[in-house]
Amino acid sequence: MKTLLPFGALLLVACATTAAGQQAAAPAKVPDTVPGVPPELPVIAADQLVLEYMTLPDSMDRDVLSSLIRLNRRQIMVRNADGSLRGPLENCQDADSGMLVYDTADYVKGVKLALAKVVGEAPAGMDAPVMTEVYVPRFVAVQRLFSVLQPLQRTIATRASAHQPWEQHSNVSFQSSPAMIVINDTQDQVARMLELLRRVDNAPPQMLITCWLVRGSFEEQSGARELPSDLVDNLRRLLPYHEYGLVTTALVRTSILAGEERSLRGSFGQDSEFQLQLQPGAVDESGHRLAFERIEFKSSEGAQFDTSAVVDFNEYTVLGAAGANPLLVVLQVKPVQD
Repeated sequence: MKTLLPFGALLLVACATTAAGQQAAAPAKVPDTVPGVPPELPVIAADQLVLEYMTLPDSMDRDVLSSLIRLNRRQIMVRNADGSLRGPLENCQDADSGMLVYDTADYVKGVKLALAKVVGEAPAGMDAPVMTEVYVPRFVAVQRLFSVLQPLQRTIATRASAHQPWEQHSNVSFQSSPAMIVINDTQDQVARMLELLRRVDNAPPQMLITCWLVRGSFEEQSGARELPSDLVDNLRRLLPYHEYGLVTTALVRTSILAGEERSLRGSFGQDSEFQLQLQPGAVDESGHRLAFERIEFKSSEGAQFDTSAVVDFNEYTVLGAAGANPLLVVLQVKPVQD
C-alpha cells in the first residue's frame, strides 16, 4: 500500500525535489554583472531554454498545481542570439489544467521530478465504478483482520459525477461493536480483500495442553503417585534416574493463536506453587507439531527455566529439570477434534 503524505508534506517534498534538480543544473555561463539587470536574476542563453507543458491527474486538487507553480517559479533573463536581453520573465505559468515551464533543461527536469513525486503520493482517482462490501468476522478479532489488509489499504478519490468535486477517503475501515469491516473500492480490489479475509478468518486450532511435574530420584520414592507407563519408559530412556514419581499435573484446552500467551498454574507438596507461561507460534498440522516461541517455568522451590521448543503432537516432551531432587517439567500437546 502506498504511504500517503499530508498535503503540506507533499509540497515540502516537491520543493526539496526541485531544489535537488536545481543544484544539478548547469545553466549557461552567467556573467558576473550585466548592466541594467539585478544581480540575483540568472541570465540564460535562448538556445539553452526548453518549454515543457505539464499536467496533473483530474483527481488532484487545483490547489496542488498552484502551489507547485509558486514553489518553482523564478524570474530569468534571456540572452538572444544577437546579444540583446529579454526579461525579466517568469519561468512557470498556469495554463488551463496544467503548467508551462520555460527554463534550462536541468531546471525543467527538477520540476518534473517534483510533479511526479506529488502525483505518485496522491490518492488514486476512481472514475471506474466502485462498490461497497461489509465483512463480518467469524473467528478472528476485527482489529487483527484489519491489520492483515494493510498491504491493500489505500486512499482513493471518488466523485458523484464528472461535474462534482473529488472526495478523498480510505478504501477500508472497521468498527468494533458490532464487529465489521467496510470495503469501498473497485470490484477487483474488493474481491482481493475479501479473498484475503476469508483465508485468514478461520477457526484457530484447538489443543489440549498438559503439564506433568515429575520428581526423579535414584532411590525408591514412597507415596509417589504413578505415572503413565509410556511416560516412565520415555524418561528412563532419556535420563539416568531409577525412579519417577508424579508430583502434580495441570491441563488446559485452548485456541492456538501465534504470539498470544497461555499459562498454567498449580500447587504441589505442602505449600509449593508453580507457573508455566507458554507463547505458541506456528502450528504445523501436516507435520503434527506445535512450535512454542517461549516457555517459562517458575516454582516456589526455586526451580526455573526459560526456553523454546517444538513439541510433537501426543508425545511427552521433557522441557527441563532443576533442583537437588530434580523436578522434571514434561509437556504434552493433543489436537482436539470436535
